[in-house]
Amino acid sequence: MVGDGLKLTQTGKIPPAQVSELSHALGLDQWYIGKLNREGRVYPVALLHELCRQLGFVYLRKGTLLPSKAGRALLSGAPGNGKLFAAKLPVATRKRFNEDAGWITLIVAGSGLPFHEWEFYIAEILGAIGWERSTGLVVLPPLPHNPTPDVLQILARGLRRTEEAEPERVVDLARLARVTCRQ
Repeated sequence: MVGDGLKLTQTGKIPPAQVSELSHALGLDQWYIGKLNREGRVYPVALLHELCRQLGFVYLRKGTLLPSKAGRALLSGAPGNGKLFAAKLPVATRKRFNEDAGWITLIVAGSGLPFHEWEFYIAEILGAIGWERSTGLVVLPPLPHNPTPDVLQILARGLRRTEEAEPERVVDLARLARVTCRQ
């Protein structure tokens, strides 16, 4: 999609024609409600755009979205692409909470637990290591934004609406999470 570069709109969004093309390529037209032509209205496309930037697979130069070296390597289909993801996890942010939550997410994912149980265990562990809300209450689901589960869930089930990923993808994801934690 990005190819040699994708000129973004004045507001820094993916242009409507490309949002529509990407939506159809991802199969969003099979289930997503509404017009699939604006990044701000098609959450899965906006999420994918943001996560690719956070993971360092694309970068912005003079209003054009360009693939990074890691992004080009990922698209090449070369063996060892899992290591590209492992090197980028947990998703880096400037907030200490997200770093802790990201590592805990990887540990929970590495355990092989189903997605629907992740948030509970992540919150339990965050509370156990002392993270609290500003009100002094223990962290409880729903968690403050932690981008790492978004990445892991997209890897395991794509952008589909289904609750659970295919079992073999969950096993692969758990393996990736364990490799990341070992590095």
